[in-house]
Amino acid sequence: MNEHLAPRRILSFPAFAAYRSALAAWLEGSATDETELYHTSGALGLQFREAGFFAEHVLAEVHALGMNPDGWSNVHSERRRARDRRYRLALTLLLQSSFGTDPALRSVRGTDGREWIVLFVRENVRWDPRIDVPRKDWLSCIARDQRRYITPVPLGWERWSDGELLAQILRARPDLRGPA
Repeated sequence: MNEHLAPRRILSFPAFAAYRSALAAWLEGSATDETELYHTSGALGLQFREAGFFAEHVLAEVHALGMNPDGWSNVHSERRRARDRRYRLALTLLLQSSFGTDPALRSVRGTDGREWIVLFVRENVRWDPRIDVPRKDWLSCIARDQRRYITPVPLGWERWSDGELLAQILRARPDLRGPA
């Protein structure tokens, strides 16, 4: 795993232990409703806001923990697809709790089994010396061991097939910034 993707700060947040437990129960299916996940997401979201996290940093840190491991079960099994759906729902709920908006979020799995989470990031133009171009709105593409970005945001990206989205991710520039 790249050093800049290692989850560092999130593990020290007081609300994270309860969130991680609720997320694990939700993913394994022992939790049948979202109540506990909702409450723990809210508490953790408050701490994210206080720490100045951005949505893509939250996703990078949570995803780097491997709560939805790339090697888990058969990628094409119904059980795996159900777990992937629950994972996307949990991430959406966490981002809603943290930032108060409904995120444009998709996930796609490569032929190697690696799951990519794609988040539309709306922002004004900013320049960071660690990246090669200024970005105004972009797609943040996050795997457990990599981050990439697509800018400008292609029209209709949310309607692309999984194959089209994956092809664009694999051609995208690496995001060399740290998670926060």
